[in-house]
Amino acid sequence: MNAFQPAQAQRWNLYAGFEAAMTSASARNELRGWCGIGLLSLALAGVFAFLLVLARVPHTSEMFPWPVAFFDKGLIIHVIFSFVVWFLSIMGALLSVATHRISEGRPAGAIIGKLALWAGYLSIPLIFIPAFLDRGDASLNNYIPVIIDPLYYAGLGVLALGLLLAALRMLILVPRRTGPMEPVAVAAVTSSILYTLALICF
Repeated sequence: MNAFQPAQAQRWNLYAGFEAAMTSASARNELRGWCGIGLLSLALAGVFAFLLVLARVPHTSEMFPWPVAFFDKGLIIHVIFSFVVWFLSIMGALLSVATHRISEGRPAGAIIGKLALWAGYLSIPLIFIPAFLDRGDASLNNYIPVIIDPLYYAGLGVLALGLLLAALRMLILVPRRTGPMEPVAVAAVTSSILYTLALICF
């Protein structure tokens, strides 16, 4: 069994650290909120996958009044929710855990965390509603495919703003942290810096 023991003593138990950081109700609610965005995005991606199949069934256009270019728009919504929104929601969840961990479960800026969550949930209808409107063009030639519609762009912007708030909150708390800087926190800080730089470059 010694062959399976780590070469060095492990300084941090991932689950124990996670559990200790998330003991307060506000911390758990924040984490549930980000996980809820992730689950909702996957659910909506599944719904749009079903609608895409249904839209390709012969004669369904006679039964359902599909919007103009619904297949291309629905495909964009499916991709956005199954990849972009889901990945960003997981980033938000990890930022929440790391923020509470480095603050020993008592981080400042609770209102910033709530605003970030509200922005995440507000972005969801703004992103998918344009798929059901007879306006806007589908653009499939980007890393993030888009529907050229103000509502869609507003959804992406609100989502980006929500993650930016969570990232800035994390970065502001780092210099005055009271808890340990462990691998998850270091990864969260790094992703926060990269995300902020990416938005600045954009």
